[in-house]
Amino acid sequence: MNSKSSDGNGAKHSSPPDVELLTPKEAAQVLKSSESFLAKARMRGDGPRYRKLSRSVRYLKADLLVWLKACADG
Repeated sequence: MNSKSSDGNGAKHSSPPDVELLTPKEAAQVLKSSESFLAKARMRGDGPRYRKLSRSVRYLKADLLVWLKACADG
């Protein structure tokens, strides 16, 4: 996903295609799980890597896929 946004000066910025930040709801959909599962995993420290942007939690889609593969490989 190559999204474009503009800053206050009208300049266009593109995010790299491999950097897709997801909300917990979107991440849960990718993992076919629930938001509460992800919240509990964050508290336990055993879930997928996440980032805090201000007070918002975000996941990189690539990190979710790496975590899923690691879980599947055991």
